[in-house]
Amino acid sequence: HDFVEAALLRRAGWDVWLATDIGGSYEASPPTLIEFLKRDRRWCQGNMQHVALMFAQGLRLPSRLHFALGVMSYLSSPLWLILVVLFALNAIELENVTAVTYLGRYPMLAWPISHTVAFISLAVAAMVMLFGPKILATVLLLRDRPALRDYGGASRAVLGVIAESALSMLLAPIFMLSHSWFVLNILFGRTARWGAQLRGSSGTGLWQSTRAFAPHTFVALLVGVIAWYWTPEDFWWYVPLLLGASLAILLCWATSSPVCGAWARRHGLFLTPSETTGIPIVDRFESLVAAPLPDSGDSPAPGRRTLKAA
Repeated sequence: HDFVEAALLRRAGWDVWLATDIGGSYEASPPTLIEFLKRDRRWCQGNMQHVALMFAQGLRLPSRLHFALGVMSYLSSPLWLILVVLFALNAIELENVTAVTYLGRYPMLAWPISHTVAFISLAVAAMVMLFGPKILATVLLLRDRPALRDYGGASRAVLGVIAESALSMLLAPIFMLSHSWFVLNILFGRTARWGAQLRGSSGTGLWQSTRAFAPHTFVALLVGVIAWYWTPEDFWWYVPLLLGASLAILLCWATSSPVCGAWARRHGLFLTPSETTGIPIVDRFESLVAAPLPDSGDSPAPGRRTLKAA
């Protein structure tokens, strides 16, 4: 909605700036993978509604690009899934084709056809696109000593980036399957309500994780068996994609575990300024939450309603 408001302001002739230097605000992310995907389901619905706004009359080009980026943040998942399916079908087809050079109608010489260069080129391009911004952000952080202290120092910050990158690679197939399902439901007109978001949690149990991510695990194992049977030579190309989805239940449980979070904090992983140097608004919030509620001493008379202002 903020980009919609910005687009309307720009259409009315106002200048709109992204102020990246404003501090003093704070918002925690959903504490579990299940709650995170619930929020993504609502955001996906909102972003997909912006498709119509991309072609609204009078909007500036940056506004249209913002809408397009928001749509592609979720539409890219089913497109990625379609690409994987086409890749698999093409690999199966190549397994049944004899590599032969022909002169007219007559086979002259068996010549192996290799797609290794194309596969490696595509993989390198994807790695640059995914990890390039992380590397550049890390370089900027290493040059900023005050900000570096807020993230636990150079060694812990770099180690945290590496660990986060590995974890993101495992979670990416889970998000791909979930986002694809979200987009499919939206196309069929199934809407989601915007309810209260969970901000505190004691973790996700194994049974709850199993119920939520058993479909992801089943799809990963099924695709793995099919890939091993039909394209054994290309099976290892699927492993990075299948590994995260097959471990979805365990990842859901581990990433929501307070024990795992405490262990990471003790070892300086994934530290944020609110944990190292503190943020005044967060400290104030925690002190108010921890303080006991004042006892008014007076109970309202029966049948009367009282309104207390905080």
